[in-house]
Amino acid sequence: MSLSDVDKAKIIEKDKKIKKLNRMILAKERELDKVELKSDFAKAQVAKGEISKGDFQRMKTGLSRDRKAIRGAITRIERTRLSRERLLKENSIEKEEKARDRYERREKKAREKALKKGAKSDSSSDEDGD
Repeated sequence: MSLSDVDKAKIIEKDKKIKKLNRMILAKERELDKVELKSDFAKAQVAKGEISKGDFQRMKTGLSRDRKAIRGAITRIERTRLSRERLLKENSIEKEEKARDRYERREKKAREKALKKGAKSDSSSDEDGD
């Protein structure tokens, strides 16, 4: 009756919002890689003497600002994803508990019904015997 951890993981994987957040995180990581490539390219240009050190410093400042902004965005998206996963797990646990309660109530009703039916048949057999 209870959901295993594998089932809960499947529920989380199927969630559209989490899939979207994962795609967003990957996109931001690709953006971060592009910024790193720009930085490496600028270092190579300075080494060749194609750009001045002052231009490189300005570029480096801008790239570090970009890196920081992208990392912050990734952190926010990951936090959102984790809270969504936690919410889904809590909801699945709640649903599991409600289903267990319904099952127990059904069982209790069935037992009570069987006892009443048994009591009726006992009383009718007592009347036949008199």
